[in-house]
Amino acid sequence: MDLQSGYIKRAAPGLPKQGGRRPWTMRQNYLLDLADMRFARVDDGVLRFARAG
Repeated sequence: MDLQSGYIKRAAPGLPKQGGRRPWTMRQNYLLDLADMRFARVDDGVLRFARAG
């Protein structure tokens, strides 16, 4: 992020990050991102889905 506010800089380590490959990258293109969210797989073999404990 190119924001200069102190509170943004202090919070930056805790903010979500974008991944290096699909489906974890967002191209900031609504139509392409919409297609990914509707049709692409989220399960990448690494992310684990479970109930909160």
